[in-house]
Amino acid sequence: MSTTLHWVHDVPAFADSVQLPVDLLDVDLSVFTGVTATLTDPSGATVSLTGATFTLDSGAEEVSIHWGTTPRFETPGLYSLQLALTGAGGIKQRLAPIPVVVQDEDGWYSVDGARAAMGDDFTRDDYQAYVLLECAKQSILAYAPALAEDAATPINYKQMQLAQARNLLNMAKTDPSQTDDGSFFVIRPYPLDNFIKQALRPRTIHGWSLAVPSPTEGYYL
Repeated sequence: MSTTLHWVHDVPAFADSVQLPVDLLDVDLSVFTGVTATLTDPSGATVSLTGATFTLDSGAEEVSIHWGTTPRFETPGLYSLQLALTGAGGIKQRLAPIPVVVQDEDGWYSVDGARAAMGDDFTRDDYQAYVLLECAKQSILAYAPALAEDAATPINYKQMQLAQARNLLNMAKTDPSQTDDGSFFVIRPYPLDNFIKQALRPRTIHGWSLAVPSPTEGYYL
């Protein structure tokens, strides 16, 4: 799955490239002469693409996206980009919707931040990474003590977001429906384990604190 990754309010200086799907690679791409595009934000509203250009490179078997100088990503979340290849005589071939991940500095781990913290242990797929982190974040918020409005995100909340995201990723890797190439990604419901719960709602036994997990180095006391 092709994905593009940006920050909220970005005006990208460099082009994004979207690889054509495998089922189109045996088609004579010379019949296509243009590309149309529709971008929707996380709420489903259509985003103006005035000034953006979408160019089919038949040799590289990809579509090059230049977003122009107008801000497109005003809210964080998952956007959807629908591309269609067009040609003479009314030819039109729509591609599968492409996720556009727009991250924000909201006090939790972003995709970039999680990769910096976990290195090669974390997925390199932008869409997968975003979904894992958001699912983990919601699990943490549902279990941990509620925060005051506008309160900073506690470090243990962030740390456990990574731990839960890694648990979800490991479970997805072992799911029998997961394909070898990662083209079909499955996230099953997975409850917080006892170590994560302890880190969010600490308890002591006879004056000793229970183990607190580290998302990058296992568990420590």
